[in-house]
Amino acid sequence: MRALRLLLPLSLLLLLAACTPTRPGSSELDRQLAEARGLLEQGDHRGAVEIYAKLARQAQQPQRDRLQLLALEAALTPELLDLARQYLAVLDDHYLNDEEKARKRLAQARIALLENRPGDALDALAYPLDGLPAELRQRFAEARAEALSLQGLYLEAATEYLRLAREASDEAARERWRQQLWNTLIQAPALDLYTWLLHSEDPELRGWLELAWIYNGTPIQGGQLEPRLEQWAERYPGHPASALLARLRAQWAEMQHYPTRIAVLLPLTGKLAPVSQAIVDGLLAAFYEVADKMEQPELRFIDTTGHEDDIGTLYQQAVDDGAGFVIGPLRKPVVQALVTTTTLTVPVLTLNRLDEDINAGDRLYQFGLAPEDEAVQIAERASIEGLEFAISYTPDNSWGRRIERHFRERFEELAGQVLDSGHLAPGSA
Repeated sequence: MRALRLLLPLSLLLLLAACTPTRPGSSELDRQLAEARGLLEQGDHRGAVEIYAKLARQAQQPQRDRLQLLALEAALTPELLDLARQYLAVLDDHYLNDEEKARKRLAQARIALLENRPGDALDALAYPLDGLPAELRQRFAEARAEALSLQGLYLEAATEYLRLAREASDEAARERWRQQLWNTLIQAPALDLYTWLLHSEDPELRGWLELAWIYNGTPIQGGQLEPRLEQWAERYPGHPASALLARLRAQWAEMQHYPTRIAVLLPLTGKLAPVSQAIVDGLLAAFYEVADKMEQPELRFIDTTGHEDDIGTLYQQAVDDGAGFVIGPLRKPVVQALVTTTTLTVPVLTLNRLDEDINAGDRLYQFGLAPEDEAVQIAERASIEGLEFAISYTPDNSWGRRIERHFRERFEELAGQVLDSGHLAPGSA
């Protein structure tokens, strides 16, 4: 009987031991961590996440949370966003040191950016950075600049990139930050660039602002670009942006050669057909208006309905048929599909604007037809004409309130004042 009493606890202990995960030794752990880092360098984020997650399940605290943090950081991609949310939700701060807590906050901000929530990203980035490694502070600044740019705060974002460029320890990083600075500034309207230029006291920033203003505010026709670039070079000798001049001249020269055939990618059938027809009418009206002033290209309209998943094929067919310029697509998901899956060999003017910054080279031009963009343009036009006060009327629904908010924010940014706002029943005006 006594032997049976001893046998039962022993059996339970053996059962528990069998259920306990085997923890890898230090050399095996180092090998798997190195394998995960190698997968990340190759772009295999999912493979790295799986290794980190497996190691975390086998580890005890505090190592478990540190491995979960690595899994969270590896999952910060659009494809693994759900996994990143899960790891963030279960990761506790209790066993993390100050640097690791900061990395968790940065990951939280990155998730917000992936979800197009720049305001929440900035809230997460409001974190004390004193005493943290320079590389981690740099990653915070980069995320902050991206969030500011997504909010349309281009000057603040450019200032952040300028600071990063000045603090960069090597030339490659410095050039990368300067390119980000330039890409940010050229998103801003010419009026804003000119206003910022007038008020800036930083000589280097002034050079960037003025060049971006020249780039955005110079008409393609008329031969005005070259004298303006020469004047800029005289005012800012040795400026870092001087490296852009040759590229700007080449882009301008390319734009002087008008294509003989233009392809227009639109959903000509289906529920968006009325919208597309309005665009077609506008293009044809402009086409005939300048018919006697310049050589007219051939317009070819291509229906994208049903081709949302292979829009790149339509683009390539248009190019193969001789298109030297492409207008469209219209819907944002189709624009996203085109620029992320296709190498653009001829310039493209999309009719919607992507929320995130995508590096598609110098041949992508984004033009927003969204009502929010029109509201912003109305506010800018009112400011240019010297109007200081406004009253807005918009439809009484979520769409109308969104339009009102965009107009108000932009008009007030330009020192205007919205005295009152009213709402109309949808369809009544």
